[in-house]
Amino acid sequence: MDAEKAAEHSYPPGRIKISEALKKLLGNKDFQAIKIAEIAETAGVNEALIYKYFKNKRDLLYHMIGDYLEECRVDIIRIISMQKSALAKLDTFVSTLIDIYNRDRVYSKMILFEFRNSSDYYVSKPYEILQGTYDLCLDILKEGIADGTFRKDINPCFMRQHIIGSVEQVCMNSIITARALSSKKMTAYIIDLLVNGISSKTN
Repeated sequence: MDAEKAAEHSYPPGRIKISEALKKLLGNKDFQAIKIAEIAETAGVNEALIYKYFKNKRDLLYHMIGDYLEECRVDIIRIISMQKSALAKLDTFVSTLIDIYNRDRVYSKMILFEFRNSSDYYVSKPYEILQGTYDLCLDILKEGIADGTFRKDINPCFMRQHIIGSVEQVCMNSIITARALSSKKMTAYIIDLLVNGISSKTN
């Protein structure tokens, strides 16, 4: 989490330094290779302070990513609220989600790659927040079904999985290849391939 964002949570300076240190290290090393001693040295604190705020290294990681994901969720809700139609909301949801994954690849690498190999992630706060964010897509689909924008016979949960899966796959490929990603172009592809396929024929 960036210092100015962390300050909004009224975190102590030492805790902010610790989170910033871990993020800095993640930019150059795999999470598993990072030691608590390295985090403490990079943050300019002693190891005892890390354990004052966090149970262990993974707990630190989950708190750091959880804070970031909560900020992203709030941003998506704010941006979606400016749209009037279900189709515009869905387009905005997809493009904003791609932008979020694209703008901070250290965090995205953790969310899309590192976490999925850890069973405890699926009962963690970051997972809960991320699923809540993805549920925004479900709400939009249900709204579109109700107002006739989308077909009445589609399964919104199944369609949400297709949309989220498409976004994640696009972003994963971009991270692996270290390529720049155009959210506008990728959103157009996803909407065309998936959303137009569920549009009501009367629209």
